[in-house]
Amino acid sequence: MTYTVDRSEVTEAQTDWIKQQTNPDKITQLIQGGKKEWKQFMERLTLYRHFLQNQDYTHLLNDLERLIYAEVREINGLKIGIGGFNSAWNSSRDREKGKLWLGGDWQNGTIVNSLNKQNADLKLALIHHPPGWFVEQEDSKMRNQMERDFDFFLHGHEHQGWVNAGIDGHVRIAAAACYERADQVNGYNFVRLNLETGEAEIWLRKFDGDGGGWIPRIIARRTTNDGLWLLKDLNSLKKYRESASPRYVLNDVFIRIVRDKVKCILATDKLGALAFREALLKNQLPGLAPEEVLIPNHGSVSPESAIRVWRKTVQTTLEQARDHLAEIKQCASDIMGWLILLCVDGNRLQQDRASFIDLDNATEIVIPVKTQAGIEVFVARLQERPAKFQLKGTDKALGEGYVDPADLELGLLKADWLREIQK
Repeated sequence: MTYTVDRSEVTEAQTDWIKQQTNPDKITQLIQGGKKEWKQFMERLTLYRHFLQNQDYTHLLNDLERLIYAEVREINGLKIGIGGFNSAWNSSRDREKGKLWLGGDWQNGTIVNSLNKQNADLKLALIHHPPGWFVEQEDSKMRNQMERDFDFFLHGHEHQGWVNAGIDGHVRIAAAACYERADQVNGYNFVRLNLETGEAEIWLRKFDGDGGGWIPRIIARRTTNDGLWLLKDLNSLKKYRESASPRYVLNDVFIRIVRDKVKCILATDKLGALAFREALLKNQLPGLAPEEVLIPNHGSVSPESAIRVWRKTVQTTLEQARDHLAEIKQCASDIMGWLILLCVDGNRLQQDRASFIDLDNATEIVIPVKTQAGIEVFVARLQERPAKFQLKGTDKALGEGYVDPADLELGLLKADWLREIQK
């Protein structure tokens, strides 16, 4: 069941009063006071409030009377502040674009002050209605406040599934919608932030009613064929680089070992290696070694960047050398086994360097994943808990943690799992 505004709780007197307002100060007094008149406006959201209470969404109930919130969650040493705005408290009519009051001055001030007191580093604003739906007295000011006070602004209602990025690093993401029937446009997105590179990845998805499954939503000149809308060099992310805890390998010797292992795999005369080399060097500067395309020999090394290049290379080789599918799969798997080691926690590596001494003499890494989609899930899990790697033919384990294959998803139905991973 979807809980929306209960119009049966809306009175004509309330709607008429809203239509007559021209002074933002009166709206501020209404919300701030929280008296009988305000409580009557909030009756239209009673079912929604009960839903939050019954489902124990306590983090959304900071202000039970106004249904706004300011929460901070710490991830890898970075404090992420999430501000929830209430734009539906006077929503009740059809065709109300440009007619809604937000009380933005009070809501924004209250939420931002709370996030600042909790020492939020990165701030995300969540609101249902986007700019353009509020009255003239508030709409432009609300846009400016969001750009000034928040790094990311997420909204819904218009179901556009679109991304707007400003040169100052502020990003506004419009959500798509999911309906109970497949005859309407259904979509969603998910976002990954890379504080080390200043990149934001917004992955767009839509439901294919004919095929009965979720597929990438492709927008010409905006996304890749995987539905990836990539934003590079965001100042809003780069400025937090120094405050974030290191997550990945920072040891030059360790990186060199991984690069050398990839070099050995690519240096063979096997058909898979030949195809991989050709794809890696395509459109690259002359004199650049293929392994350096994946793991640069200078500057910072990003596991996400290496894996992204790996995925693109897999796609290219599969398209250009379909007759050698088995060899390509084997080469791609061998390379991925070493690239995953770049995701080892840098602090743990420094503390337990003895566990990694045998890497120089190792010929292959065994990844403890049994399912077809396991590698993709495994890479994501590395950021949340330690991983265990084992040298082939030995009992030597690298790292203290272990991801049990039983914890991973059941896998994909299609046999060509590398193609599914790169999607």
